[in-house]
Amino acid sequence: MIIEINELKLKFKNSTFWLGGDFNLPDIKWPEQNISGSMYTKELNEAFIDMLNNLGIEQMVDFPTRKDNILDLFCTNQPALITKIKSIPGISDHDIVLVDAICKPQRSKQSQHKIYLWKKVDIKKIKDITSHFISELISQANENLNIDQLWNKFKEGSNKIIDDNLVSQCKIDKTLLPPKKLFGNQNETFIKKRQTELEIYLQTVLFYMTHKIASPLAAFLEFHNYEIHGITQTMAEDLYNKVQNYIHRLNNFEQKFSNVDTEIITCKERISVLEHSAEFMSDIKDEHKSIKAKIQTLTKSFEVSKTTSNSVKERLAGVEAQNLSNNLLFFAIEEKIVNVEMETNGAQGNVDEGNIGEGKKNIQENCLDIILDFCEQTLKIENAKANLKLEKAYRLGKKKVGESRPRPIVVKFSKYGDREMVRKSSKRLKGSDFGISPQYPQEVLAKRKKLIPVMLEKRKEKKTAYLVGDKLFVEGVLYDE
Repeated sequence: MIIEINELKLKFKNSTFWLGGDFNLPDIKWPEQNISGSMYTKELNEAFIDMLNNLGIEQMVDFPTRKDNILDLFCTNQPALITKIKSIPGISDHDIVLVDAICKPQRSKQSQHKIYLWKKVDIKKIKDITSHFISELISQANENLNIDQLWNKFKEGSNKIIDDNLVSQCKIDKTLLPPKKLFGNQNETFIKKRQTELEIYLQTVLFYMTHKIASPLAAFLEFHNYEIHGITQTMAEDLYNKVQNYIHRLNNFEQKFSNVDTEIITCKERISVLEHSAEFMSDIKDEHKSIKAKIQTLTKSFEVSKTTSNSVKERLAGVEAQNLSNNLLFFAIEEKIVNVEMETNGAQGNVDEGNIGEGKKNIQENCLDIILDFCEQTLKIENAKANLKLEKAYRLGKKKVGESRPRPIVVKFSKYGDREMVRKSSKRLKGSDFGISPQYPQEVLAKRKKLIPVMLEKRKEKKTAYLVGDKLFVEGVLYDE
């Protein structure tokens, strides 16, 4: 459509151009020519606006024609000729656009009245032409033409023969001149009717004179071509229309430049935001580097602390192992409990005690004496009470209610040699319920607890298996889990 409109405008450059109808372009906001919406592509809307601007055409409708949208448009290259444009209710959901314009009426040209001069006709020539025409018509009758087609051919051929061979004169039909009226000639209706008919007659006479009289006389009758007032008026009208078109186009350009300014301001604001964002990101990057350096420092400190902690743990384990190296555990030695009245809660180091009520104590036994007696009587160590030096002895853990099994006794020897002598004497306990074992740290006990089932399993397999500390030896070889 845009291409066709461009071609029409270029073909009829000096014509008054009207373009109207339902264009259904709701995305264009008139008269600002802004594009907002997405019903059609931006390229299509811009192409339509550019076409109007390039051809100097102005869209005149500035009111909604359907709901809130301007869909029905009226465009012209002569906006000065439009006196009024408004909407009236339509028969559909669109309003009707009513346009009032200043224009000259188009007078229909009176057909020329032909007068044939039969006196000057060449009868013989007409007969020959007619005979030839009849022969052609008969030959065409065999082409399966119907009656109407044959009649039309006959009619056209006959009229052509008459028009070509009869000398005629073109005259103005005398009936075209409106008749006068003797009575009632002052009637208003009659006067208006006769004025209209006279105007038509004069237009016909001028047309006839322009085409039939000599060229100099016809040019003389074109008063507006040389009469000063007509020339001035024509030039003024052309100048006014051109100025209006230029003003309209300048307004469009101004609107476009305004939009460009708005877009430039928006771009500047976005650039400013990006600059602030870049500064913010730079600050974050610096802060990130600082945090990363702190984390690395903390990581190093943690590694050092971890190493130190492991070292301390190892040292503590060594100290604990060294502290327990002189200790032995005695198992299955019967507990002897005696209830006595006590006024205070004081206790001696080698006496195992337990509360049984207010003002009462369970004094179980003196563990040092029990161990020394056990060494002399059961282990058969001579003069144990005199020779063995014990630092302390006590029951391990608290006595649980209802438990009959005696708690083991922890004995700390002053000398490692005494401890080893007692430990080696434990062979004499074989076959009895008694037992003697070194006291190990918790880590060693946990490992031994896991290895004991393995040791028993190996012994069932008739293999020599024994524990040394937290290590299991099977057939003299260290067992690897």
